[in-house]
Amino acid sequence: MFAGRETGSYTTGDGTTVPLEIRTSRYFRYENGRWRQYHHHGSIDDPDALRDYQRAIRGN
Repeated sequence: MFAGRETGSYTTGDGTTVPLEIRTSRYFRYENGRWRQYHHHGSIDDPDALRDYQRAIRGN
C-alpha cells in the first residue's frame, strides 16, 4: 500500500494549462513473481479545483 500526493494538469478548451494536486493511494499485490497494481484512488481536496476540473472534462 502506498499513499501520497501526485501532481498533474489539464488543458482547457482555450489552451490554458491548469495544475492539479491529487491525494492518491495505490494497492499492489505480489503474484506469480511480479508486482501488480490492483487499486488506485485519487482525490482532489480543493473544492474549487475539483469543481473547475469537473466542468472542464464535462465541457461546461
